[in-house]
Amino acid sequence: YVVTNQSFYVANPVSRQCVEILPHNHAMERFWILGIVTRTEDEVVLGYKVVLLEKKKNFTSFLIYSSETGSWSLETVSFPFTFIAQEFNNPISLNGKLHWLAHNPEYKDFLVSFDFYPSGDKGSDRCRVTPFPDLDKTTKFKRACTTCQGFLMYINIVSVAEVDKLCVWRLKSEGWQLVS
Repeated sequence: YVVTNQSFYVANPVSRQCVEILPHNHAMERFWILGIVTRTEDEVVLGYKVVLLEKKKNFTSFLIYSSETGSWSLETVSFPFTFIAQEFNNPISLNGKLHWLAHNPEYKDFLVSFDFYPSGDKGSDRCRVTPFPDLDKTTKFKRACTTCQGFLMYINIVSVAEVDKLCVWRLKSEGWQLVS
């Protein structure tokens, strides 16, 4: 994102090509930059979407630029959960989805995943809320995720019976799976 002319630039480091995307009318007045999400097949990027976000009390709007259509579209979403805070500043893009940390009214952390490349029906499967697996334990670090070998990973040190254990989980369709 370049402040001087409010254009977005998407660059391919392999081909060294750069594409300028002109902003949507008044986009920068109301929307935050959320991230970029890609559609891939056999590790080849087939398309991308630049996602901006506007958070209101009862709904969220995404302003989405699609490389496939070359245009912006607006999508309003009502999330199927209540949250008091979200950390939109460092979402993780993986497999056509953006993932970010949020907190519910009881201050419990959970992961929000939103699918920007849904297959078939655009129903409720697009948004997923996954509580962290160690909510009942004392953790040593602020929760954060990363990617590894095509999975979203969560690592933390938890205290179990006054012993600290390093735990590694990966996110699967049915929830967090303890890896180590």
